[in-house]
Amino acid sequence: MGSHIERFHSHMHHLVKHTTQIPKGFLRRKTLELLGDKSLSGSEIADEIKRRTAGLWKPGPGSIYPLLAWLQKNGYAVEQPVEKSGIKRYVLTEVGRQFLEEQKNLPSELERKEKVVMPCLMDILWFGGEEEMAQELHKSMMGLISAFIEFNTAMNRKLSTNVISDAKKAVDETTKKIEAINKSLKGLDS
Repeated sequence: MGSHIERFHSHMHHLVKHTTQIPKGFLRRKTLELLGDKSLSGSEIADEIKRRTAGLWKPGPGSIYPLLAWLQKNGYAVEQPVEKSGIKRYVLTEVGRQFLEEQKNLPSELERKEKVVMPCLMDILWFGGEEEMAQELHKSMMGLISAFIEFNTAMNRKLSTNVISDAKKAVDETTKKIEAINKSLKGLDS
């Protein structure tokens, strides 16, 4: 499994490094989510995003601080009193919490333009769990994505009908199992 994780990180690091723009609204939505959990400084937000994207992306100060200024200007966040250490932390206002809920319910820009259901890659990579089992699941998910990337590359070569049939069967079975889990989770939310 470790080699899949290493290959995944290599693929994703290359993709993120060579992508000129992280999907529009991703940083804003994730910053809102983080500030909804607890008060954070700009550098703590950047560090948490890096942690939750498995080290693949850490937004710079030129992205974080203008966003925090925008959130304050629009009444979505407020700066807490500066601590003795001089660290400025921000917290969501009630209006900010409402805005966050609205953002969660809006389809992404890509979904609106392309009418696709697939969430952006950065959302797939986002990981918030602290528990060891959740971290192991995240590693398995990265391994699966890595396997898909490698298989997609192999598709550029001539593959036998049997290989394509086997791959389709595996994907269909996995999809059905994950859809069943998602369905059961929706039942728990009700």
